[in-house]
Amino acid sequence: MTVVPANYPDETAGERPMVILKPIALVNQYELLDFALNDEGLLEEIERVVRTAGGVITRGQRQ
Repeated sequence: MTVVPANYPDETAGERPMVILKPIALVNQYELLDFALNDEGLLEEIERVVRTAGGVITRGQRQ
């Protein structure tokens, strides 16, 4: 994972990113970030996008 500036040119070291997640757009509907982090639907959607792009997702233990 790489944090990029707002004016990101879509490449890092000549490689395009697998996915670009816009955190505010993802969690803006929740009152608190904790609600977003525990929303199973949101997590599944992010995982789906990453897998579709060819990535691998492994969830760790949840608290």
